[in-house]
Amino acid sequence: MNVYENEEGYIQLLRDILAIEHITPDRTGCGTKKTFGATLDFSDVGLGFPLLTGRPVPFRLCFEEMMFFLNGRVQTSELEDKGIKFWHGNTRRAFLDGRGLYELPEGHMGYAYGAVMRHAGGDYDEHYQPVGGFDQLDYVIRELQRDIWSRRAMIELWSPADLDRMALTPCCHNYNFAATMGADGEPELNLAVKIRSSDTPFGLGGANAPQFGFLLMAMSKLLAVRPKKLSLVLIDAHIYSGGYANQIPYIEEAVERAISPLPQLVIDRDLRSMADLLSLSMADLRFTNYQPNDTKMSTPRPPMAV
Repeated sequence: MNVYENEEGYIQLLRDILAIEHITPDRTGCGTKKTFGATLDFSDVGLGFPLLTGRPVPFRLCFEEMMFFLNGRVQTSELEDKGIKFWHGNTRRAFLDGRGLYELPEGHMGYAYGAVMRHAGGDYDEHYQPVGGFDQLDYVIRELQRDIWSRRAMIELWSPADLDRMALTPCCHNYNFAATMGADGEPELNLAVKIRSSDTPFGLGGANAPQFGFLLMAMSKLLAVRPKKLSLVLIDAHIYSGGYANQIPYIEEAVERAISPLPQLVIDRDLRSMADLLSLSMADLRFTNYQPNDTKMSTPRPPMAV
């Protein structure tokens, strides 16, 4: 498995995928260039937060989607009300009906992501909000509070019993927290995320890296330990290569852009409980030393493959 590090590694990963000759068919009909088995590491998220600089990344959108999941929400219309349309194409009536989810209201992701994170094995109430089941986020926090060295601090969203209840099965499905000993003899918290299917240009760099960087920083503050490494383990890392979502021209330009050192994220709020974590807002966060390359791209951004 090839290991890539920080933003320089992310750019090299994109270049390596671009260099692949053959096109692989995929669910969307667009086709992909793809590689199997790669890891993108951010070696110290406290010093270099994974908010990439080659293109401006809209962190608010990343943050709001992660908070939506952490709070166990499933009505994606709530995200759309905040101008976040990641889920629009996959939660329209025709798409839901194509998945056999006739009973769900439009703008609903089904029993996925936040539902399985906070209500694993549960069900819906009369408003199609998840209820009951096992709270994996609460478990991980309590487990690490009990023993920071625990090897059991894991959230798993790939729930076989619920796959047919999901509009989309989860791409980022396994979150594994593990502490290591720092050079000063104090624990440091790391996070590995397994991603079965990675839209590398936009999903990985534009959403997943900053989302899980934030989660690692917030969990570390809650547990009163230093944040350290974020490892994104990519099973199928791809670039859409044709059709309406062809990303190749855009990414060929993007990999030639200048980058800057990664910024730092500061959480300006004490986190003492899961309730504190779940009530964070953008007003509680700020970045220092963030200098993205804001020169306008000459190649139009392609639409999302659905």
